Amino acid sequence: MKMYSQVITPGKELTDRWMKEGVRLEKYVSPAVYWYAFNNDDRVLGASKSLRQALCLAFDVEKEIDILYNGRGIRATNVVPHGFEAHDEAGTGPYAKFDLELARKKTLDAKKELAAAGVIAEGDSIPR
Repeated sequence: MKMYSQVITPGKELTDRWMKEGVRLEKYVSPAVYWYAFNNDDRVLGASKSLRQALCLAFDVEKEIDILYNGRGIRATNVVPHGFEAHDEAGTGPYAKFDLELARKKTLDAKKELAAAGVIAEGDSIPR
């Protein structure tokens, strides 16, 4: 990270030092969507759609983009990359956001689903 901050400004531009050296910064958009998948064969994850939804809501994608990609990225809100014609038409997925309050509510639903599926006893915690 230290090298990055010596070459690129907080505004995502090349520093004056490197411009004076004749270095150019070329920017381009590389449309891509990265996703994490759940193993639905897992006895816990496979038995609770609400648990999978809660995990999506509790994952701070913006923080991941900021830390791992130096803030160079846009959160995917559906399976069509930003900039593609059909992106807006596809709309935003209901769990494509960071919302810990809603994640907590979904976790309560997940406990009920898991108890109904016989994975946990009513009142038990969700297994890790």
